[in-house]
Amino acid sequence: VGIFRANATVYPGWGLTLEFRNGTGTTLNSTDAGVSGTGGGIQLAFADANTLSVDPLDVQKFTFANLPPGGAVTHQLKFFYPYPAPSEIKTPVKFLLEVDPKAIGDSTRAKGVAFSSANPSFRVRLDCTK
Repeated sequence: VGIFRANATVYPGWGLTLEFRNGTGTTLNSTDAGVSGTGGGIQLAFADANTLSVDPLDVQKFTFANLPPGGAVTHQLKFFYPYPAPSEIKTPVKFLLEVDPKAIGDSTRAKGVAFSSANPSFRVRLDCTK
């Protein structure tokens, strides 16, 4: 996770590099597996319980990347503060990625795509603890 500014100085935000792999036997993208195409449910969380949502346009480079079996996509997700930016830029403590198994379409399900967990969403601590 690293801080950056869009447009050189105007909009501060965070960048998080994500690698997403296809562990199925069929070509698919993350939206086929229940991830929102526009990044709904993809957030950075802070210790004070505030969150930043992913940029809804940039995230599509990740969500709509077609992955063959065993393939992967690596992309830096961008999270911007609303304007005007807060006076203090805090470090995020968690990355949240919501996966809705009910959003897997019938044609994708017919190819055997499924999860072994009822809630396959991710909550990743960014401070490298437990």
